[in-house]
Amino acid sequence: MSFKEKIGVWLVDYGYLLYGSLLGIFYRKPPRRYITDGSKEKPHIILIPGVFNTWAFMKFLADEISRAGYVVHTIPELGYNTFDISYSARIVSEVIEKSDCGKIILVAHSKGGLIGKYFLAHHNANKRVSGMVSIATPYCGSALVKFLPIKALRELEPGSALILDLEKYKGVNGSIVSIFSEYDNHIWSKKGSLLEGAENKQMTVDGHHRILFIRETAWAVLDSIKKLS
Repeated sequence: MSFKEKIGVWLVDYGYLLYGSLLGIFYRKPPRRYITDGSKEKPHIILIPGVFNTWAFMKFLADEISRAGYVVHTIPELGYNTFDISYSARIVSEVIEKSDCGKIILVAHSKGGLIGKYFLAHHNANKRVSGMVSIATPYCGSALVKFLPIKALRELEPGSALILDLEKYKGVNGSIVSIFSEYDNHIWSKKGSLLEGAENKQMTVDGHHRILFIRETAWAVLDSIKKLS
């Protein structure tokens, strides 16, 4: 991809970033049908958004999952997902322990996928969560973080203690489906979102945020949920 084409991807992708951020303003609470309309016999789906985002950033995808007959849960306790990943994983664990959900599958975007893997590695001894579908998750970190000295992003730097810790837990990778774009403008890494031992699916789309807003991704997520069920 040429430099000019990459600039185009950045511009389009940031349009989707703005759109997703506006959804967070207009949709404070998830639709009631996320809980009431889904089948109790299917796995419950828990959304984990990326950094600086609420569940609403994943609304397009959540709507598709809900229409497919799944109960969809959000975790408002995560706020805008600026906590340390280990702390966020503990929040996810506490929410699950207090819930009456049966089988659970996590669906996560970006940093949310690192939170999800941390949960699977450190908080899922009872196997209550059968797996995770992650989208655009920087499993090896992102060099972009070096240019963004923000505390909420520090753990995403390649070689951070968190990234190195998660790399040790390859045993949980078999219960993860990693979905990613052809070119991700936020994950500056040779491996991108590739995760050894996981099922890796590349979409025919570019962009770190745009990938959440296309039907191809929704279909891939629904297919992955069925495989993990």
